[in-house]
Amino acid sequence: MKDFRVDHLKKSYGAKSLLEDVSFIINEGEHVGLIGQNGTGKSTLLSILAGVDFAESGDITTSNDYRIGYLSQQPELDDEDTIFEALYKGDHPTLKVVHDYEEVVEQLRENPTSESLTKRYSVLEQKMNEIDGWQVEVQIKTILQKMGLTDIQKKVGTLSGGQKKRVGLAKVLMEEPDLLLLDEPTNHLDLEAIEWLEGYLANYKGAMMLVTHDRYFLERAVTHMFELVNGRIEAYEGNYESYLEQRSQREQIAARMSQKQKRLYLSELEWMRQGAQARSTKQQARIHRFEALEKEVKQTTSNDKLVMEFDQARIGKRVFQMEDVGLSINGQQIVKNLDWIIQSQARVGIAGVNGVGKSTFLNAIAGQIPFDSGQFVVGETVRIAYYKQQDEDIPMDKQLIQYLR
Repeated sequence: MKDFRVDHLKKSYGAKSLLEDVSFIINEGEHVGLIGQNGTGKSTLLSILAGVDFAESGDITTSNDYRIGYLSQQPELDDEDTIFEALYKGDHPTLKVVHDYEEVVEQLRENPTSESLTKRYSVLEQKMNEIDGWQVEVQIKTILQKMGLTDIQKKVGTLSGGQKKRVGLAKVLMEEPDLLLLDEPTNHLDLEAIEWLEGYLANYKGAMMLVTHDRYFLERAVTHMFELVNGRIEAYEGNYESYLEQRSQREQIAARMSQKQKRLYLSELEWMRQGAQARSTKQQARIHRFEALEKEVKQTTSNDKLVMEFDQARIGKRVFQMEDVGLSINGQQIVKNLDWIIQSQARVGIAGVNGVGKSTFLNAIAGQIPFDSGQFVVGETVRIAYYKQQDEDIPMDKQLIQYLR
């Protein structure tokens, strides 16, 4: 059995303690969904487990031959590589043979009479037979097709943020590690690709830990749920639906215990107000217990919220209107002869397979690129806020509160 064991991990950023005492075991073949509120440290934990970041204390124990594959929210790829080169980078022996075989096949197409290439082809063909590389090759081509990566000679630097994420996902799936660590793997995937990925991961023989906000994905792809709460892991068996049921039961028990805790706290608080003195060992111990109890009560009753107020201008019934609008980019028709009116308070979802131009269409609506033809009229008092896949305008040297102001 190949197990992955984590004991007492701790991680802080400045004065903020993110991971307090993280401990768990992932057994071979277990698929874990990691959830928690935004900012609790889910992505940080994954990066520590992958060896990209480090913990201040604690231990991670695996066997020497244990292989980990990691997909971050923004995979680091070399812009000068082609997709083909990026996918096959690494030291996985089987992938190296498949890579070399694919490479020599391509070279033979250009130079079919080369004796040296023919000899190399024969050697690699034999190796492919020995390692069952043909099955691996078929699986790789399936992954690439499902990720929409058909032109693997494209340079990584020419890809969008979503396409780079799909290259990173394809790469880590191709490696078939003992433990998959996936941070928001469904981002930038269309519905067909998400459904395929659900099935692929559900049948994945290795272990897996993934972070996602897609509850339906969690219901189909995982066998265990971990919730990151107050810097610690709370473990649940089963998928997301099972987790909700178990957590509800735990919360009911915790609520009853919390009431008892508060009554005890009020009783001890009254004793402290009467001028408790640490004159004896017994009294000292009681004061220490009170201090610990007070800390717990404050932690469970704290409900501070960030309140944000915005000035709302009065807007008319019509937000924007399109008449006979056309839009194309690099010879690809995005929309043609489109008539469309958006009324105030409308909620519209734009769906479509990867590459059809959804983001380009939003760019035009946001005024970042012009429509090619037709009339596009925005209401006089309408203000447009645009959240893009990649926002290069965010100043990375500023604190969040400074940027929001």
